[in-house]
Amino acid sequence: MAKNKKWVVIGRILLFVIIVSFVVNYYTSRVYWKYDDKWIIGRHKDEIIERYGEFDLIYRKQHGYFIYKDNKSFMGLSGSGLDVYYYIIFDESDIVIEIFVGSQPGG
Repeated sequence: MAKNKKWVVIGRILLFVIIVSFVVNYYTSRVYWKYDDKWIIGRHKDEIIERYGEFDLIYRKQHGYFIYKDNKSFMGLSGSGLDVYYYIIFDESDIVIEIFVGSQPGG
């Protein structure tokens, strides 16, 4: 009986580790938690707008969604105060080719 109980405990631990691994992988494989990078890459601009709404910033081929304002201080220095965006880069046919997070242009 003790041998079966041991396997049940090991099975539960393995199941827990697998579930935690999937959750961690899901959230760490994204550039930003709110946007599904794997879904976005290769999609047309209209599909992105339909799912996430109009872009907050358009600068050349970079289209961005506002994420937050950078007010963090570093070693007593004040933050940059710049807006941070989730940028999506499109090719000539409006298909997504790149994604990154960065500050506002000219900042």
